[in-house]
Amino acid sequence: MTWSNAVRALVGGSVALAVVTAAGIAPAQNNDDKSAMHEMDEQTQAMMAEMEKYAAPGPEHEVLKTMVGSWKTASKAWMGPGEPLTSEGTADGELIMGGRFLVLRSHGTMMGKPYEGMELLGYDRMANQYTAIWIDDVGTAIYPMGDGAYDKASKTLTLNAEWAIPGQDAKIPYRLVTKMADSDKHVFEMIAMRDGKEVKEMEITYTRVK
Repeated sequence: MTWSNAVRALVGGSVALAVVTAAGIAPAQNNDDKSAMHEMDEQTQAMMAEMEKYAAPGPEHEVLKTMVGSWKTASKAWMGPGEPLTSEGTADGELIMGGRFLVLRSHGTMMGKPYEGMELLGYDRMANQYTAIWIDDVGTAIYPMGDGAYDKASKTLTLNAEWAIPGQDAKIPYRLVTKMADSDKHVFEMIAMRDGKEVKEMEITYTRVK
């Protein structure tokens, strides 16, 4: 048995045990209890089949493929009224875990200093929503994004978030919108809700490197 197969067997056994426990079925203590074993097998197999269905990538994961590859980025950041701060950078998108998740690593500058960030994006088939997290090297927070949906007509992926702002007690609601112009370009917008009004704080245009 290879190392990967051993891990799968261990994980599979743990999941099966958890499923059996959740179903309220005690494992048989000996080979004489045939009925208990039969009941356990039927219920366990049904629950395992359901879990496998949700574990497999679905058609919603096709959206992740549009962001795979190498990109040039052009960023605009609005810190207040007036013209935005602009900068350029790069990003690289890669599918992991058998196409279940997209890792998007970004490099650029912020306020004249080198900047690195990473997004992990996926589709939760049990919750029926896109979810993501963002981390970067200008802070120690993990920024969650959830309740995400993709509109096929407009080719737009929208996620929602509530993030704390340094120096403020309240969390600010955000909409994170990615518009897929075509296979070689998409535009990301970060829109905050402030004083009952939506304010665009950031815009990043991704252009594929060919």
